[in-house]
Amino acid sequence: MRKAKSQFSKKQLIELRRARGLTQEQLAAELGTSRNLIAYYEAKVENPTARLIDKIFKFFNIRPDQLLTGNGTKQPYFEIRTPVRISP
Repeated sequence: MRKAKSQFSKKQLIELRRARGLTQEQLAAELGTSRNLIAYYEAKVENPTARLIDKIFKFFNIRPDQLLTGNGTKQPYFEIRTPVRISP
């Protein structure tokens, strides 16, 4: 699977997950992946695949620039919105 080319922000993923009160296991279940993979990405071992990043955008109902860095803005990381249930 192709990796996303933009710089992924582990800090923003962690903040999004915690703001929703989710454990890594709960987020993994919502995204159709494993807790180990969420922990792997939060530790910034590697960037998630483009497909998983797309699922994260949809689940948290955020724009790509809110999770991917490099746009040079100093906007807040994210806005809390109603999560959307997605299927794997």
